[in-house]
Amino acid sequence: MSNSPTLKATTTSDWQRLEGRLLEHGRSDYYAIINQHPMARMADIDIAASETQVAIAEEAYKPQFGVEAMYAHRRANNMRGEPAPDLVSAYVTMDIPLFTGNRQDKNHAAAEYQVVASRSNKDALLSQMYAQVSALTMDRQNLTERLERYRQSLLSQAKARTKAVERGYENSTAQFSDVITASRDELAIELEALRLETDLSLVNSDLSYFLGGFEYQASTPVLSVPSKQQ
Repeated sequence: MSNSPTLKATTTSDWQRLEGRLLEHGRSDYYAIINQHPMARMADIDIAASETQVAIAEEAYKPQFGVEAMYAHRRANNMRGEPAPDLVSAYVTMDIPLFTGNRQDKNHAAAEYQVVASRSNKDALLSQMYAQVSALTMDRQNLTERLERYRQSLLSQAKARTKAVERGYENSTAQFSDVITASRDELAIELEALRLETDLSLVNSDLSYFLGGFEYQASTPVLSVPSKQQ
C-alpha cells in the first residue's frame, strides 16, 4: 500500500539576491538601483520623446530647401513640320521662415515645457520610490529584530515552560489546566513567530520589486514522497 505525496509548506523564501544588494549598498543612496527600475526607464523614454519634439520644433526655424525636376516628351511637330524637342525643367525652392512669432514659437515653447514636465515627473517618481524603499528597509530591520527575539528566547522559553508544567502534572504538582495554559501560550508564540516570518517575506518581496532582488532562475518545489510500505 502506497501513501500519496505530501508537500511541505514554508513561510520563508530565498532572498540571497536581495541580501547581496542590501549589503552592497548598506544605508547609502539607493537612487542608482531605483534609476534602473522599469518605471524609471519608461520615464526616460518620455523625456527622450519630449526632447525629440523640441528638435522637430527647432527645425521649423531653419530655411527649407527643395529641388524639383520635370521632363516632358512632345510627340507633336513644330511649325516647320519637324519633331518638337522634349522639355526639361528644374526648380530650386527655398522656404525662409520670416514670421515665427505665432505657430512656430508656440510649438517650440510647448515642446520645451513638455521636456521640463517629463523630467519633473521622473524626479517625483524617484523620490516616491526612494521614500518607499527607506520605509521598507526600516520595517525589514524591525521585523528581523523581533523575529530573532522570538527564535532565540521566547520560543525556547515557552517550550521549556510547557515541559516543566507537563513534568509537574506527571508528578502531581501541577494541574491539567496549567498544562493547557502553557501549551496554549506556546502555540500563541509560535503563531506570532510565523506571522512575523510572513510579514518579513512580504517586506522582502516589496523591496525586491524596487531593488531588483528577485531570483529569476526556476526553483524546484520541495516534495517529500514517503517510501512504499508493505
